[in-house]
Amino acid sequence: MKIEIEFENSYEAVLRIDGHEMRVISKPGQSKLEGIKGDDLELTLGGIVAGRLWTKIPDIQQAWCEVSEFDPEAETWTVLSEEAAEAAENRIF
Repeated sequence: MKIEIEFENSYEAVLRIDGHEMRVISKPGQSKLEGIKGDDLELTLGGIVAGRLWTKIPDIQQAWCEVSEFDPEAETWTVLSEEAAEAAENRIF
């Protein structure tokens, strides 16, 4: 299973699971997963995974913002400062 998350801006992301593309929208007072519903969401392994992952995407986006406050030049695989790593872990988990 190949899973990709691509952030488009501070409130939208694309979640791809084995090529099936879904849009995650997370604005204040509005949070939704578009591009999958019904049996595809509830009765397929990809849908079950998507249903669990999409709720974490806003936390990942917020963690990225918090990391940037501590380590402005950080990228995905940059070794973070202890403060940035702790902030990201607390936000995501």
